[in-house]
Amino acid sequence: MENLNYFTFLNNRLSIQKFLSICLILLITCSICILGVFNYYQMKRQNEDLFQMQMVNSANALDALLAAAVKDSSQKQLTNLLQSNSFVMLENIRDNLKPKVAQFDNVYKDSFAFQVYDRTTGNLLLHSSGSPRLLYSRLDKDDTFQNITIKTKHGAKTWNTFSITSHYKPYQIVVMVSSDFKHQMFLNLFRSALWDLIILYIFLLLSMFIVVQLALRPLSDMRRAIAEKNPRKLEPIAVKTAPPEIIPLLNQLNILFRKFNDVLEREKRFAGDAAHELKTPLAALKTQAEIALNMSDIDEIKGKIRNIIGGADRYFYIIDQLLTLSRLEPQQNLPDRKFLNINTVAEDQLANLAMLAIDKEIELIFMPSKEEASINGSEALLSVLFRNLIDNAIRYTPNGGKVSIYSYVSAKEVIVEVVDTGSGVDEDKLKRIFDRFYRQAGSGQSGSGLGLSIVKEIVRLHDGSVVAHRPQKHSGLSVKLVFPKVD
Repeated sequence: MENLNYFTFLNNRLSIQKFLSICLILLITCSICILGVFNYYQMKRQNEDLFQMQMVNSANALDALLAAAVKDSSQKQLTNLLQSNSFVMLENIRDNLKPKVAQFDNVYKDSFAFQVYDRTTGNLLLHSSGSPRLLYSRLDKDDTFQNITIKTKHGAKTWNTFSITSHYKPYQIVVMVSSDFKHQMFLNLFRSALWDLIILYIFLLLSMFIVVQLALRPLSDMRRAIAEKNPRKLEPIAVKTAPPEIIPLLNQLNILFRKFNDVLEREKRFAGDAAHELKTPLAALKTQAEIALNMSDIDEIKGKIRNIIGGADRYFYIIDQLLTLSRLEPQQNLPDRKFLNINTVAEDQLANLAMLAIDKEIELIFMPSKEEASINGSEALLSVLFRNLIDNAIRYTPNGGKVSIYSYVSAKEVIVEVVDTGSGVDEDKLKRIFDRFYRQAGSGQSGSGLGLSIVKEIVRLHDGSVVAHRPQKHSGLSVKLVFPKVD
């Protein structure tokens, strides 16, 4: 099952830029919508509170004016005074609610009204012009807000009312505001706030697109830098000016470039080494074949053909070693690791090479550790390692010599040592014996010069180490292998 990533819920083919843009657009849109809904209910509540506050203030002002006017004025003068004050009250409401609305006109006069009733008789004493006809019986006698619907010839109209009992005379004072007008004032306020949100939304979208472009510019620069790379000369990409989030990616790319360069160098070296190692021997084979063609003695011809076959076998062995080495060098880990006893692998290869030792009358000695030498490794590669190592020891040990294999286990390591009694290697050349195609001059032994190079690569893949030195008790060569121990 494929691993899910953050592209899956949209489209696997979306670019990072499209993905970020879509997510940010959705986020900004949702935020603006939530803010708009919040503002709608918040402004509606504030609008209601503001109207109620103005109605209470207006009712209290009418009560005070009514008490002052009753002393010195006639009913007509009182009506004019109250009407004049009601217009002042309307302008105050207008100034508090919407400073930018149109000039105060007759629409406001039809939307605001007051009435004064005699609480004893229920008669209407005073009212503003355009005041609707209310039934006194429908009014609550306590200080309270009401919604009263009045039917007219133009249809029903709802008024928000507030009534109080006068503190000076038995009067009931009623202040009224049209519900339609109050709702219209709220819509005007909200419409203005909505335009502010739309402008903010557009600004955020434009800013988002600019920020996304700037944030992803380093990726575009990196793409161009990679596109301009020469496949034959992959220099590292500079990371000093890159954002911190991209530096790990650039470091991994630079590591990949370095590994690729190493692979190219190994391929070049492999091709050069193969050509160097095989060109001269193949020319010798061709020469022997040409000589055989000019011979008339059948026995001599057969001798030359046997030489050619022997040389071909040797070159098949060299090619096999070259291919083994070319497969090992690029690897960074082992695909077929398992827990195994290294003593068993060494013993199997000793049995396979026993006939070669018998032909040279060489004594093979194996002294395994008493404790099981367990490591985590590849049985196939370790078999190649011991075959090359023991074969190399037998080849360079003269007839009647001895090849000994020891293994022992320490607290954290498994150690294997292969010791022969051959002519050995000079101290100054010990470090070179693991190089490709290196062979001790004057040894008189045929070989590819690749056996110990393969041994070194296999040890590397097993996270171990290999070192060669001269034995203290006799001449020859000792190769010591160290592997991590597995409990």
